[in-house]
Amino acid sequence: MIPESFVGAGLRLDGGHRERLHHPRRDAALEGHRAGGGLTLLLGIDRFMSEAQAFTNLIGNAVATIVVSKWENDFAFERAKAVLSSPPPPEISMR
Repeated sequence: MIPESFVGAGLRLDGGHRERLHHPRRDAALEGHRAGGGLTLLLGIDRFMSEAQAFTNLIGNAVATIVVSKWENDFAFERAKAVLSSPPPPEISMR
């Protein structure tokens, strides 16, 4: 007797040979599911890379602002020290 799992999977046992049977309807139904795992992985990586890109852009824009202002001799050292050494602003409650 052939186990039901072999029949359901499209496998046939004849004389010790195991071969895949072709089922067009089942193969067509599974086509959309074959790329599901890979697509999920790509979307997860894309989300992480998007966050990394946003952080890189933030740092790059800050550095570029400082470089250009120094290049133009318009960088206010005293104001930068005052802003960077001041305590953070108090949190605003929305209640």
